[in-house]
Amino acid sequence: MLDVACDYATIGVFDAFGNVRSNVTRDVQKQAIDHEGADKGHPFTDEELTELEFGDRPQLSAEERATLDADWTSLAGGHFQLDDFQQALDAHEFVFVFFCVPEAQQCNVMLQAWMNFSADANSGQLKLHDADGAVADIWGLQVNCASEAFQSLCEDEKVDGVPKVRLYPRTVSKQGSRHFIDLNFVFPMEIIMMSMVSKMPPVFMQRLTDQIVSKAEISLKQRHLHTHATHHNIFKEGCRLRGHLDVPRVPGTLHFEARSASDYQLNYAYTNVSHTVNHLSFGRPGGHPSDTELLLSLLPAGYAAQQAKPLEGRSFVSEHFHQAAHHYVKVVHTRLESDGSVRLYLYMHQWNWRTYPRHEPPKTKISYDVSPLEVVASHSRRWYDFATSTLAIVGGAFSSVQILYGLLSSVSTLGQPGGRKVDVL
Repeated sequence: MLDVACDYATIGVFDAFGNVRSNVTRDVQKQAIDHEGADKGHPFTDEELTELEFGDRPQLSAEERATLDADWTSLAGGHFQLDDFQQALDAHEFVFVFFCVPEAQQCNVMLQAWMNFSADANSGQLKLHDADGAVADIWGLQVNCASEAFQSLCEDEKVDGVPKVRLYPRTVSKQGSRHFIDLNFVFPMEIIMMSMVSKMPPVFMQRLTDQIVSKAEISLKQRHLHTHATHHNIFKEGCRLRGHLDVPRVPGTLHFEARSASDYQLNYAYTNVSHTVNHLSFGRPGGHPSDTELLLSLLPAGYAAQQAKPLEGRSFVSEHFHQAAHHYVKVVHTRLESDGSVRLYLYMHQWNWRTYPRHEPPKTKISYDVSPLEVVASHSRRWYDFATSTLAIVGGAFSSVQILYGLLSSVSTLGQPGGRKVDVL
């Protein structure tokens, strides 16, 4: 395992019937190894994980972005779902959300100022920078918390009063535990009283807009979303696993993943399960690798390279989060006919990349299936092999002559009345 420390590397065995073998690491040894480069790696911060996670996402289409960026003010459209709110937050690095109820007086006081702020933010005229000095991708959303609109969403978000402005930084946290920052505002009594009797003068409206911008700027200065992190390198070392497992002759799967019961601070969903297969073989219990090499030397040319060692020396490196290589191995019992005592297992291999959900630890799997068939390899040829080959040649020649004769006959008929005469030599 190229980027999983031995303290975290675990092996599990599951058979096709769902039973889990216990104590499978009894005959497995672990040896810590260094990375190939000078960089020893470090645990990712949440900001680094977020930058890498969303940097790999494909660009949204114009229709998808218009849907996610729309204000949540009415259910009339019928296309909003509660799960879409997380997607709307993930569409931008920082999303400012204005929760309000149209009937509330203070909501009306702040609504026009919010509209000015969101118009500047969403059009790109307002440039705000994060803690790393990069121009942040910001967006402003409005959510109607009225009972006939999105009251349940506001309850889920624990909105305890309106109006409320929140900053939702893009995060890798699970839904339900996402981080947000409340931007608290103080409304001067003169503004509240003025809004109750007449239209608010532009000077007071500008004061409220400037207050929102100031709060937003201060909040973004505390966030890091452009740290220029690189993928993986979560652990400072890798781990070489070697040993053997005794398993029944039924289909099963080997699982390799990062797991530790004593460490709850590591986000295992972002571990890197890239690996190199130095050796993989199947055999009878108690067999030694040198014995397998001796048996392979007795097989006909081509077997050892194609079916005995299709995985040896190969590396499978995942370049993105939530990826793992899944291997599928068909194990075939093989017997050398010239010596009935020569019996071993060959295997055929296929593999593909599997993408895991965001909050599920990736696992490298080797799924194996013991074939009920047996391959018999032979160096010598029987007398009937010559007879079979001769008959095949004679039969093929006879068929070819018949086809040629039929073709010539068809061409000759073209010289009959109604056709075109053709001389055939």
